[in-house]
Amino acid sequence: MVAMPAGPQRRSLRRFLAWWGAELRALLPAGLRPRPLPPDAVVLQAGAEDAGSLSAALRRRGKEWPLGTLSNIALRPRDRGLPVHLRLTEGSVLHRRLTLPLDAEDSLREAIAFQIDGLTPFKREEICFGFRIVERDAPSGMLSLVLAAVPRQQLAPSLEAARSRGLAIAAAETAGEGQAIIIPLNDDNVAARKNKGAQRLFVVLALAAIVLAAVAVALPLHQREQRRSLLEERVEAARVEALAAQRLRDRLAALAAGGRFFAERKRPGHLAIDALKEVTRLLPDGAWLTGFILTETEVTLSGYATNASGLVVLLEDSPLFENARFRSPVTREGQQGLERFELSSDVVAADLP
Repeated sequence: MVAMPAGPQRRSLRRFLAWWGAELRALLPAGLRPRPLPPDAVVLQAGAEDAGSLSAALRRRGKEWPLGTLSNIALRPRDRGLPVHLRLTEGSVLHRRLTLPLDAEDSLREAIAFQIDGLTPFKREEICFGFRIVERDAPSGMLSLVLAAVPRQQLAPSLEAARSRGLAIAAAETAGEGQAIIIPLNDDNVAARKNKGAQRLFVVLALAAIVLAAVAVALPLHQREQRRSLLEERVEAARVEALAAQRLRDRLAALAAGGRFFAERKRPGHLAIDALKEVTRLLPDGAWLTGFILTETEVTLSGYATNASGLVVLLEDSPLFENARFRSPVTREGQQGLERFELSSDVVAADLP
């Protein structure tokens, strides 16, 4: 007869059987999978009005037995090793639905913590959070999960009440009819409870890294030196070519700037002498100028004439001018009845006779 394992061996066997059962359940269709049972724990429930007033219950294999209030709780020796959970009311927990890459499943907690500031109105150090995987979509490579977060300040009264009775609350859990989400309250303790296999793997990888480093140091160093020298020669040749190309670009830019300088000043149209010649030809004998201003598109004339209004007609008949108009009212001055005028006209490009 084989003796039943005891102590650590029995706990290891239970963990193995739990893992193997979870793997078998995952092979079943979604509709036939049994709902996973919540972990065994001493569950504390905060009062609706006083967060420091706690009632206690014992949960094993998904069933709960009330233990009374926290002030008169009495645990059996076999129950004192169970973790203590704080059950939160539904309205005190912030829920968010997330979608992450399936490759991030091995480090989901780190991935969520990295972006927790954008998912909740709190900073990372101000909240505790947990999550539950809802769906794994292998074809799209995405993972759907529900995030549950609660501010640490909100948990403080319940934590202090439990601590006064010698109980350390290890995690919080959400309430409701659906599957509860476990929210660890001490990330350091969660990390410390990681399985020994991960630690052994880390040691193996560290030893492998040391061996690889030793092999890398033992490689012939002259090959690296030759490769470095060759790269330096190529870099120097490329630098010389780049400097020559830069000098050529600067020279072309200077030539182009000079060409633009002259092109901008060689505007289409007539020279000032052409406009002045045309105005002189058009003015009658009884008119003379006191001002002549020429811009790229407009000419402004001021002076005296016996019939200032006739000047507008004369300018309109010229192929060089159009849209002639007075810039100020015409005034009559002196005994000779001369009219003082100031008019302008648009200058256009045209072939003069």
